[in-house]
Amino acid sequence: MFFSIVVKKKIKNSIIKLSLLVAKTMRWNGPQKIYFPNNTLKKVVNYVEGEIHGESVEYFQNKTIREKINFKNNKKEGQAYTYYQNGKIESSSYFNDDKLDGIIKYFYPNGNIWKEIVYNRGIIQGEYVIYHKNGKIAETYLFLNNLREGPARFYKSDGNLFKEEMYADNVLNGEVKYFYPNGELKSSINYKDGLKNGPTRAYYYTGSLKEDKEHINDKVEGVVKTFYKSGTLKGEWNYESDKPNGECKFYYETGELLGIKNFNAGKDHGSTKVYYKNGVIKEELNFNDGVKEGIHLVFDSNGKVRKKIDHSTNTPETPIPNINSDNPIRMENEKSQLKIVRMVKTFPWKIIIASSLLIIVMYYLVLYFWG
Repeated sequence: MFFSIVVKKKIKNSIIKLSLLVAKTMRWNGPQKIYFPNNTLKKVVNYVEGEIHGESVEYFQNKTIREKINFKNNKKEGQAYTYYQNGKIESSSYFNDDKLDGIIKYFYPNGNIWKEIVYNRGIIQGEYVIYHKNGKIAETYLFLNNLREGPARFYKSDGNLFKEEMYADNVLNGEVKYFYPNGELKSSINYKDGLKNGPTRAYYYTGSLKEDKEHINDKVEGVVKTFYKSGTLKGEWNYESDKPNGECKFYYETGELLGIKNFNAGKDHGSTKVYYKNGVIKEELNFNDGVKEGIHLVFDSNGKVRKKIDHSTNTPETPIPNINSDNPIRMENEKSQLKIVRMVKTFPWKIIIASSLLIIVMYYLVLYFWG
């Protein structure tokens, strides 16, 4: 014997209307309808003998479908869809015994594919692909038992590869590569158990080596070398615990020594010297824990002092002597000549010429009228 009842009650500001076919066992049969507070239909769930069975449909408030899922004996089974409010598909999935199975697809609101994920009975297994909005591949991964395993690749929206990673048990392991738009290698970093370990190298767009260094447990250690585009050595840095430490040298592109700096735990400490290409010292100063101290000297290309600053007393820098300061007479002559040239350039010659012409004209006028 079956009879029909309708039950209404409020749960969390929603009105639930139940239209049920109830058997003597009191197990639900038929559709259960859930409504928004404005009395528009929100969800329809079908029951058979008290278990969810058949298609379950959920709606937006604008009455368009939000989700469609099939059930069998209270478990999700078969094809399922979610939708955007504009009616386009948001995701397409398949369930087997209440677990995701097969290729699961997600879409952008414009309808283009966003993600493709392969599941095997609820576990991500195989290729995982993410797409740009324009439809081109953005990222690819390989999964094993829900963990990233093997190569992962990353692409720009124009389709160019810009990064490659290697994973083991969902952790970076192996070489990570970055690429320029032309496909040339930009840099390579080695990882072990998620930390940078081993050589790290950076390259110019042309392919020549730009920087060469070593990581140990995510910190730069040892000698770091930098290079010019031509391939010649640019600098040699000494690192300890990811910071410059000790003496570091720098070179002109033609190979001559450019300068020497000393560091302590990443801060300038000790002597710093800069050289001209001819080997003559250009500048010399000292640091103490990152702060300039003592006498700071600047030299000309002949090795003569041009500037002197006392950082210990904050004394203003001395005037820069003329390059001919070793010959005072010549220096004064040059100054005098410079003054004469300036006077010649600035003297009002146009006014003198005009005045002279005016005097001559007046002279002849006087002779004409006075005979």
